[in-house]
Amino acid sequence: MDFSPPLLYFYAINWQTTYPYHVDDGLVATNSTPLYHWFIDQLTPDLEIVDTGLVSMYLGERITHDRINWKLWISQRPLLIDLLQSWNMLDYTPSNIPLSQPLHKLPPPPANSIPDIHDDEILINYQCLIGSLTYLAICTCPDIAYTAMALGQFNAKPTRAHLLAAKGILRYLAGTLNYGLEYAVPVSSIPLTVAPFSQGCALTDADWASDEND
Repeated sequence: MDFSPPLLYFYAINWQTTYPYHVDDGLVATNSTPLYHWFIDQLTPDLEIVDTGLVSMYLGERITHDRINWKLWISQRPLLIDLLQSWNMLDYTPSNIPLSQPLHKLPPPPANSIPDIHDDEILINYQCLIGSLTYLAICTCPDIAYTAMALGQFNAKPTRAHLLAAKGILRYLAGTLNYGLEYAVPVSSIPLTVAPFSQGCALTDADWASDEND
């Protein structure tokens, strides 16, 4: 297969079935336009496909290419800006860390904290914010994954202190608007081989022992 630039094309599609009725969005990444059209042809006998064409944005994710240097960046800056604007935090002083206090030792919130949200509105606002933060953590912001997961444990009965902690993540994100995930192929690996990516890798939760709750 020819791996010469352009490295990848991204196509957005929408597909649905008639029975049982189901609709979903899809993203196809390929370095071969003929292969993409063959793929769509194979699906159309069983699914109704709407091809929306080449995209650089998909579900809030911006896809940027440097085809000459074999690099790809994925970020969610427009979505982050919308989220910060919805909470009136776009001009806040950024924080260097997403969580400044252990969640089981949060200090009582100041009496005038978040005055525009009443006590009976905390639950829905908190759940909406945690949902947005979790989506960002899954897609392009793994640096907030632990904090978003930890705050999600309080979705059933959050307090104003928890909502303040969640807004602290927004302050952190305000300072990382220009961050993104970079995927690159080492120059020594062109033409592409599997060897550079076949080494073992392990991840661990290094902070588990300090979790005093469980």
